[in-house]
Amino acid sequence: MQNLLEQAGFPGVEAEGDSLWARLSATGPEFRADPHGEAWILTLSWPVRLDAATLARWNSNNPAALLDLAGGETRLRMGAESAADLETWARAAESMVQTCLAYRRGQRARGEGM
Repeated sequence: MQNLLEQAGFPGVEAEGDSLWARLSATGPEFRADPHGEAWILTLSWPVRLDAATLARWNSNNPAALLDLAGGETRLRMGAESAADLETWARAAESMVQTCLAYRRGQRARGEGM
């Protein structure tokens, strides 16, 4: 998986025990890859707590890359075995970040800062 992550262009790939860490982009968030049988489970957490309706809508539209809440944050999880899976992961992770940002912006009162 480390080679696949590097070949797919994810920067900052590092091993920590059996787990791998990488970034979505040079300045993007870090995600984790943990071995699970022959596959890997990719996990990205974002410090926004989406509501149940947003989670249900996402999960209905993205059954291979599910969102849940863990430790007070929104968490994206997806299995991966191939380069094609990593392409799907990159799209899902970017979409998840955008979903979280839009949700947080929607919670702000008009005129509230960034």
